[in-house]
Amino acid sequence: MYVPEHFKLGDVAEQHALMRAYPFAALITMSDAGYEVTHLPTKLKSEGALGVVECHVSRANPHWREIAKSGRGLLMYTGPQAYITPGWYPSKAAHGKVVPTWNYATVHVWGTPRVIDDAVWGMLWYDNWTRVMRADLVGIEKRWDTFERFNAMKIG
Repeated sequence: MYVPEHFKLGDVAEQHALMRAYPFAALITMSDAGYEVTHLPTKLKSEGALGVVECHVSRANPHWREIAKSGRGLLMYTGPQAYITPGWYPSKAAHGKVVPTWNYATVHVWGTPRVIDDAVWGMLWYDNWTRVMRADLVGIEKRWDTFERFNAMKIG
């Protein structure tokens, strides 16, 4: 992706902040059929120099079988975005040589995806993720509960 130098988020902490604030990403891999894309919730863990991203792909989604085969993956995180009209630039009044644009924040994460085919890991991932996502709902909504409920829902 082309990014002008003055727009680059070079600082890993800034990139991690966007990934945590907007944890819904698109996972893109290649298969024999072409691109495979799944939009999914993610969790960034502070491990290693760049961190580790964990996410969950439903067992009903055939993409999970292709992930291990692909060898490489791209996660695309998208933050705030908005259309910018040329009328907002002071230079419009001065010379009129302005164009519309679109401002946005995005982080692209490349890596080697790994499939963890373990129902207990999946349950623990969902339990932790929902606690984080529902932190502001304490007392309003009951927290994700028990292994039995998880298994009864057959989330893989």
